[in-house]
Parts: sequence; structure tokens; C-alpha cells
Amino acid sequence: MSGELGRQRIINFLRALRLLPLAERLRFMAAAAKSWRANKKAVAANPGVAFPPLWLLYDTIGNCDYRSYLETGKETAELFGRIIKKHLPPGKQRVCEWGCGLGRVLRHLPALPMDLEVCGSDYNGQSVEWCQKNLAGCRIFKNELAPPLPFENNYFDFVYSISVFTHLSEQMHYEWLNECLRVTRPGGLILLTVHGEYSRQKLLPDEREKYDRGELVVRSGVYEGSRIYVAFQNVRFMREKLLKGLEIVSDEYFAAISASQNIWMVRKPG
Repeated sequence: MSGELGRQRIINFLRALRLLPLAERLRFMAAAAKSWRANKKAVAANPGVAFPPLWLLYDTIGNCDYRSYLETGKETAELFGRIIKKHLPPGKQRVCEWGCGLGRVLRHLPALPMDLEVCGSDYNGQSVEWCQKNLAGCRIFKNELAPPLPFENNYFDFVYSISVFTHLSEQMHYEWLNECLRVTRPGGLILLTVHGEYSRQKLLPDEREKYDRGELVVRSGVYEGSRIYVAFQNVRFMREKLLKGLEIVSDEYFAAISASQNIWMVRKPG
């Protein structure tokens, strides 16, 4: 615990000095060098598969591991397929990933043995451009940091968002949840992941006190929406504030998405 707290203090010190982006660039260079040999094997083992640029990959998920990019994305897509079958009626389903990044999960959905219409949206223009060129069977759109999404009301059956609320201010939490509700049909599902109990160990003492009171903890100092703009959401905040009044279908922990994030799923009323 003390080692983790020490690491977090260093991160916050660099954040305060506005040196965190530089530190991240150095971490990227180290991660790229470390993954070089394994990535070369992954490319050779997957002919015809488009892999994203390493800096974009690191900026999206915090590592440069091509094999992990493919394998964890496929596992999560298969998990979502099981969720759709279990919680939604049979037939064609319209699915959207808000914050699709480089399509780690999205690219695998069209291959599932289901009738899916697959869309994705992200605010990183470079990621959107790469996905549009390389993800077959998916329609990809660009959104801004704030709503709206480029979709009509009540369009999707299943909207999911992996590690996006984890990088937003409190105001954007509410604005984006409302926007996800807008584009989801009545009875449809919204799934999102947050930094919950598994991430509590990363909090400094004053942050932990705030977290334990049921308040949102936000580490800013960099541009909102970036991977190093971080938010932590405990159960009380999720149940009593953000998701208040909504039917919570699931708040289970799924390691297939992330060993450190809590998955929540709600159903739109109607």
C-alpha cells in the first residue's frame, strides 16, 4: 500500500507541476521498446489484421501490447454478446460504443453469431479516422467532449462505454449519462465502467476521505477526457447520485473488461 501511495504522490506532484504529459511521453517510449519484440510476433501471427499506431494505442489504453489489444477486445465483445442475449429480446440489436477509441472491442462485434448493427463514436479525431479506415462492419462517428452524439432519439438497444466516465468531470458525468439515455430505446441497456473499489488503493488520504463520503474524486490539471484526467466513483456516488432513479441491472465486477474497474448496467425506463 505504501508503495502504491508513493507512486500516486509522485503522479500528483508531476500533475501539479504540469509535467505529467511529459512523463507520459517517456513512459510511452519505454512501453513501446518493451513491447517491440512481442508486437512483431503478434503482427506476424495475425496477417491481414490492422493494428493501430503505438502512440494512439498507449494514449487510449495505457500500454503498447498488440496481443492484449486483440485478445482482451475479443473477450469483452463475447461478454457483451452474452449480456445482450440474456437481457434483451431476440432479434436484430443496434449497438453503440460511446468512446470506442481504437476499436479494441468494437472490431470484434460484427463477427459474433448475432444480428447486430454496430456503431461507434469517439472525440479523438485521429482514432476516429483510423477506425473508419480499418474496422469492417462498423460505422464510426466523431463526437465532441460534450454532448450530443450524432444519433437520433431511442435508436440503440445497447449502449456501452468502457473507461470513459473515468476521465470526465462531474458535470460531464450527468450530461453524458443523459445523452446515452437519449439515444437508447425504452427498455434498452446502458453499460459503463468506473474506477470503483479496486482503485481505492490508488487514492491519497484526502481523496479517500472524499471517496468514502460518496463524493466523486477527480484529478484534473490536464485536459478533460484525456487518459491522465482521472475520476474515481464509489458505490454511493453511483447508486445515490449518478444512477439514481434508474433500474440497475448489474453492478458486478468483470475482469474481462478490467481488473480495476467496476461495471454498471442500467435499463432505460419505458
